[in-house]
Amino acid sequence: MSILKKRGIVDVGLVDEMTCVKGEHVRCQDCPNKDTRTSGTRGPKDSLIVIIGMCPGQTELTQGEPFVGGSGRLLASALSFSKVDIDEVYLMNVVNCSPLGPTKGLTNEQLKACRSRLAQDVSNIQSKVVIPLGGEALQAITGFKGPNNGISSWRGYIIDPTESMAVGPLTKAVVPSFHPSFIRRTGLRYFHYLARDINRATRMANGSCTLLEPRPTNDPIPTLRPDKLGIDIETKGFSHQIEQIGLAW
Repeated sequence: MSILKKRGIVDVGLVDEMTCVKGEHVRCQDCPNKDTRTSGTRGPKDSLIVIIGMCPGQTELTQGEPFVGGSGRLLASALSFSKVDIDEVYLMNVVNCSPLGPTKGLTNEQLKACRSRLAQDVSNIQSKVVIPLGGEALQAITGFKGPNNGISSWRGYIIDPTESMAVGPLTKAVVPSFHPSFIRRTGLRYFHYLARDINRATRMANGSCTLLEPRPTNDPIPTLRPDKLGIDIETKGFSHQIEQIGLAW
């Protein structure tokens, strides 16, 4: 049985028609993707957790729902470590329109066109935790920008919902993590981070983790301890020229 607690306190009338339909949202007319297919949202409206990705892929556009392709399967695996089924969380994307490719980010025009729609979607779901996946989703929700505010700096931290957010006032804690598509491109070596972050968000949603941590330092491994660090140095021949350095913790 899932450890997510079920609640029935959401006004269903607010969220029945949240899917972004062409022409339904006024800002869609200003979007560069206004003539492309869209993918909507999915999940129980009383879920304690909302997960937000960047944009739909081809499979998502075909089926009209987010996280139903390869990234969705990987996300489901990460959720399973916390005994949570992917159908128990609410899923959406920053942008509901055409795929941008594996290495492209969202443009300012796309973010601007979808900002008010995203803010409405997030506010209408009365969850306790929002999990933005990837740097674009983190920026779209929080407004954090710059090289020191990327997803590597913030993943796993619980961001106080009283902070000023790009989508407006929130009553939900924000726990960012890596996007499954990034994890797939990098050979799954970051998968344990995603599973760990989701576990923390799940405990936060259930009240067993209430710590709102301060903003992390720029150290990409903020929990690294010198007494737990292993170093492996590979040199070239007898020249002692260093070719590789491996770290384990």
